[in-house]
Amino acid sequence: MVKEIINDYKYTVIISQYYHDRHYVVVEFNKETFIKQMQNCTKELDMYKSNFLGNMKDIEKSDPWYSAHHEIRSRYNVNSHGDIYFLNTFFANRSQELIQKDIRDSNYGRQGYKKKKVLEDIRSNHSYKTVFEIIEKHFKIA
Repeated sequence: MVKEIINDYKYTVIISQYYHDRHYVVVEFNKETFIKQMQNCTKELDMYKSNFLGNMKDIEKSDPWYSAHHEIRSRYNVNSHGDIYFLNTFFANRSQELIQKDIRDSNYGRQGYKKKKVLEDIRSNHSYKTVFEIIEKHFKIA
């Protein structure tokens, strides 16, 4: 595997998870604006996924804020109303590999019976269209 050079990231894979449901969006990485974009996108996604009842004090203790004054990392995690992952990479095909790996790793959670309430929550708080529109407000889609 090629070791990626931090200053040369070109893409970010954003994974929005809510229960067993996941959405993937690949965006362009901009070193100058990445941290602020990630913070703003995280706030808006969390508000949407919490049905606009989120606690911003809790979200601001997560990776996008905790690590904001350090060197840009290859991975950021947010654990709140569902998870949000930001995975930075240099290569476009590496973005695809990261998505495929996440799909393989999460297949177990997609199996079996799903409560009606969970499925209703996903429909109302994690539509792909809305997640994509939120991400598109903060990042340029790759």
